[in-house]
Amino acid sequence: MGLRDVEVKLIYDSSKDNIEKDLFIPLMQESNKYYRGIGYFSSNWIQVALEGIESIIKNNGKIYMITSPNLTEDDYEAIKKGNKAKTDEVIYNSIKQELEKFDAKDKKELLNFLSWLIAEEILEMKFAVCKNGIGIYHDKIAIFEDNQDMVCIHGSINASLQANFNGEGVSVFKSWGTGFEYCNEHKKRFMELWNGQREFYTVIDMPEKLKCTFRDLSQNFDKNYIFGNSTVKKKEPRKYQLEAIQKLKENNWQGIFEMATGTGKTLTSIFAMLKYKEEKGRQFLIVLVPFTHLVEQWTEELAEQGYEAILKCMGSKQKWYNRLISRIKDYNSHLIDNVCIVSTYKTSTSTDFYEAIKKIESNLCLIADECHNMGTNNGQNMMLDNIEVRLGLSATPDRWFDEDGTQKIKQYFNKTVYEYTLEKAIQDNLLTPYYYYPIVTRLDYEEQEEYTELTRRISNYLNKRNSDEEDDDYIKKIYRKRRRIMNTCRSKYVTLYKLLKEKMQTETISHTLVYVAQGESKDVTKHLSDMGFKVHEFVYDVDIEDRKKILQKFSAGEYQILVAIKCLDEGVDIPSIKTAYFLSSTSNPREFIQRRGRILRTSDYKKYAELYDFIVFPYEECKNRSVEKNIIKKELPRFAEFAQNAENKNRARDEIYDMVSKYNLEPNMNKLPWEVYQEMREEGEGNETDEY
Repeated sequence: MGLRDVEVKLIYDSSKDNIEKDLFIPLMQESNKYYRGIGYFSSNWIQVALEGIESIIKNNGKIYMITSPNLTEDDYEAIKKGNKAKTDEVIYNSIKQELEKFDAKDKKELLNFLSWLIAEEILEMKFAVCKNGIGIYHDKIAIFEDNQDMVCIHGSINASLQANFNGEGVSVFKSWGTGFEYCNEHKKRFMELWNGQREFYTVIDMPEKLKCTFRDLSQNFDKNYIFGNSTVKKKEPRKYQLEAIQKLKENNWQGIFEMATGTGKTLTSIFAMLKYKEEKGRQFLIVLVPFTHLVEQWTEELAEQGYEAILKCMGSKQKWYNRLISRIKDYNSHLIDNVCIVSTYKTSTSTDFYEAIKKIESNLCLIADECHNMGTNNGQNMMLDNIEVRLGLSATPDRWFDEDGTQKIKQYFNKTVYEYTLEKAIQDNLLTPYYYYPIVTRLDYEEQEEYTELTRRISNYLNKRNSDEEDDDYIKKIYRKRRRIMNTCRSKYVTLYKLLKEKMQTETISHTLVYVAQGESKDVTKHLSDMGFKVHEFVYDVDIEDRKKILQKFSAGEYQILVAIKCLDEGVDIPSIKTAYFLSSTSNPREFIQRRGRILRTSDYKKYAELYDFIVFPYEECKNRSVEKNIIKKELPRFAEFAQNAENKNRARDEIYDMVSKYNLEPNMNKLPWEVYQEMREEGEGNETDEY
């Protein structure tokens, strides 16, 4: 993320826009430097900009402000004489009067926060006074910078609450577009003033006496104070989370939390790290996550529980590397005792990242979210010996058809120290009860013929297999092609449309999710839209900000249905989902178990969830018995997993029992995925991990 990810207009008008909320706050959230010119110093500035200031703190950023003190004629004369002591006293008295307006309780919190910003040198402030003794500094400008870009705002916007009601307007310039020269000129003007190079103004640094006042007031700042004039109540660990933490501690602070999706793995791990920090006094914490949107989610959770100045390492090296190196040096030198960084697995596998991490000398802690990702060849680069505290999180830590990767994960994290099952989570009301409906569909003649031919080719390969890598690539493609036939089975989509058409006659359809195969989402979305549904795609090429908007509209009921592919598998929290249709799944249980976890998250507005699982059976007149059985056997592990904890598990069994019994596969209705996995390994079955 960065300034380029913020969608901005050329002009903002307060008669139509909330300039602070729609423009300033989003830009501050992506900035690590913020330059601001303000007419008069007042308490209002900090009140309207709280949310953005919080983000700059999290980005390890800095704010540079130039403002005008409120002066009398005598004050002007004193400054004009150039006596530094007199000038400092004038500025001190002027600002002190403004500080006295922070009387109410909420304003005192604001004052304490402002004082902390100045004491920590996050905010540096200077005062501009017109040399003519008549006018005031009134150049309203705001400049935002990340590590590579700049956005400049200039116009009649005041830093006050009243400005939200006035008729105000601003122009916006971007350094990566036609506004490049405007940005540079405005930045140049600001810095000339900052450095006292503008003849029209006298620029005064903050007097030391005023700094002392702010330092004293900063001692009253409660770091639990959350922006919005309220105090944050940190979440307290539940009984099962305390048990998990104790198990981790007993295992020398190493292990895996194998917890069902939706049961609070994130918070449990943060509580564990806070406990370690409390006991040891120092901590360098690294959190690794699979996707960039999870970096943001984790950063928010960590900040809510008290971690400060969290460094996000992802994307371009220029955005994070120097800050990472700086924090490592400060930590090793004992200049700071606590560091927290959040990174993607992709970034963590870069040489620059893990070579830097190797230099951390003590109390190095790791939380590996969805720790199965560390089992890849690249992921194993982060299995560093100097990481003393190792906590892996996953509902399904074992890797599908990757025994070596699974073994490396278990060796590095030691073992699973705590397990919290789906059944227990439903009993404890942490997850929603659900009803499971297996929907029988069939391959048509053409699909069956192609499936049978691909099966023949797989069988021939297995009978004469060798270690040739090209042959391995070839057979993996065949497996994926065969699986795709199952996922794009035409009767699935016909049946889906029929089910929804019947449903819409008797009930209002809302908060519904449809999982489809890659390449099918646009056609399905269009068809559902033509049926009269308010529907939206949720796919990979939707950026993070648009995803947030889509999910907000979905939660509010503005979109009845989301059509999704794999991008909802890990880390997306949508408690409002009540109904899901599974038209596409790989044989890897991690995928469909995580998908179920998305649907079972609790919400005040749902008492239970519904899962419709489209199970493929062979073409009715298929003449190859072994191929028929193969098709059904591939589908039944998912059935067994979903039916096991469903409220209607017996009725779900009845739905397909007769069809399954024709092939003497009744025992397979109870075989869970990892049981079948072991059988497949023993029988030499191939790897169908990758669906596409």
